[in-house]
This record gives sequence, C-alpha cells and structure tokens, in this order.
Amino acid sequence: MKVIVIQVDGLQLAALGAYGNVWVDTPHLDMLAASSVVFDQHFVGVPSAEGIARALYGGKTCFPLIEGKHDVKAGQTILELLSSRNVICHVVHQGRQNSSSPEVEPISTPCSVLGADDLQGHLRPLDEFENALVWLQTDIFPPWEVSPDRFAKQCEDWEFEEEPPPWPDPEPGWLNPADDISFARLQRTYAAVVEDLDEKLGEWFDLLAQQAWWREAVFIFTAARGQNL
Repeated sequence: MKVIVIQVDGLQLAALGAYGNVWVDTPHLDMLAASSVVFDQHFVGVPSAEGIARALYGGKTCFPLIEGKHDVKAGQTILELLSSRNVICHVVHQGRQNSSSPEVEPISTPCSVLGADDLQGHLRPLDEFENALVWLQTDIFPPWEVSPDRFAKQCEDWEFEEEPPPWPDPEPGWLNPADDISFARLQRTYAAVVEDLDEKLGEWFDLLAQQAWWREAVFIFTAARGQNL
C-alpha cells in the first residue's frame, strides 16, 4: 500500500475549475479531479486549526461546540494506527518533517513541501518501503509572493479607475462590505496565488507519473481553512 496525501491549508474550493470556477486557471487540479472521485460535502465541525486537525488526522468531530472548552478527547490518530500496522508514515510540514521510521533520514532543512529541489526526496519512503504513507502539508496563507504577470492577467477586466497593485500582506479580519475596490484587489491577488500553486502541483503530478508505483498508489488531495473570496 502506497498513499500520498497533499493538504493545502487556505485553498478555497470555489477558486477551482473542478468546483465551477471559470475565471481562475487551475488546469492541473482540474485534470486531477476529472480522473478522480471528488467530494464536495466534506465539512469539519469547527472551522479552527485544532478542529480541522482532529477531523483529518483522527476522524474526530467537535460537535457540540462548547465555548472555551475542548470536549474532544485525545485518541489514536490515523498515523499512529498505520504505524502500529507496520506502515511507514512520513509527514512533511512547511519547513519541517518527521517520519515513523528511523531509516528515513531527514533531507535538507528547512524544506519546501512543493519546492522543485525537494520533490524527489519527499517521495523516497514510497520507493524504499512496500507500505508507506507520505503526508505533505503546506498552505497559501499570506503574506504571498505574487507573480506580477498572473496578477496583471487577473486585472484585465478591472472596472475601477485606478490600476491596482497586488495585495501580498492583507491584515487578518473582515473587509468592509462596502469597500468594493479592496475586495476586488484581494480577490484577484488570491486568484494569482492559486494559479501559481496549480503550476507547482503540475510539476508534482508530472513527477508522480514517472514513478513505477504510481498507478497502484492512492492519491488524496485536500484543503483546509479556505476563505470565501
């Protein structure tokens, strides 16, 4: 059994063509969705980092929500369960990684989850072990590195007088609903970031397709804490 999970925190499904978007270009994710089983009714009980982690790693819900109290008891995670059944679990977060096997030595640190230089290193457990899970977790939360060309493309239909600059570091919180310019600027910046992510994922998919075990592997792509932009 070989399993690959890619988790992108901050990715809003409404920004993907596979979920009906027509103005953000995500050809690689759309192609993946076209040949996969797509879930569109998966929600966690509490839209917080802790609630999402419990749902993804442990299958635990957070209902009912109790103010100021965590009512979910710690239990065995899917990684612990698989490790107890001799499945090598290799988890890579943005900038750090850990493995359930001492035989899997760390690669360069800090590491990039989707960086081209580290792609093959992340897949090494799948080459070396018959039963292995590689879980890659990254995010597209600000601050962002925004491609000027992608942002300019998103602003081709800009309907306001002044040309907008990208908004790479928006402050957390709610925008004024009446502030159409700020909302449009943020929306187009985010769209450019999503398109850049899709291009990086395309490199990953090309690399995966070259692996001898690829057609027998289970590939899971998921997102968490996406914002309605």
